[in-house]
Amino acid sequence: MQSQKPVVLVTGAASGMGKAVMEKFQHEEWEVIAIDRCEMAHQPGITAVTADITQYAALREAVATALEGRHIHAMINAAGIFPTSTLESSTDALYRLIFDVNVLGSVNMAKVASEFISPD
Repeated sequence: MQSQKPVVLVTGAASGMGKAVMEKFQHEEWEVIAIDRCEMAHQPGITAVTADITQYAALREAVATALEGRHIHAMINAAGIFPTSTLESSTDALYRLIFDVNVLGSVNMAKVASEFISPD
């Protein structure tokens, strides 16, 4: 039998703000689907998902698998990067990566979340 607890998706859950948000929802007894590019240790009430938010199809499949037919009640997109650079050291590839994670990744998460949002 599946839990009746509300479910939240949290990106960037391996560190920083994402980890803090994940832990807050865990403390409040939500079921947390924790998404990050880095692997995370198993914790009670948390389903760790290793996925790249810039890759829509793989992200959607990973979230669908983790949800196991459940719906989500909230999505917190805390994933983001800000590599240190100067105008002299920056490259097109670096700024493409920043855009892909911070903008495209947010759009991908919103699209995925919209497919699985609870009607309640």
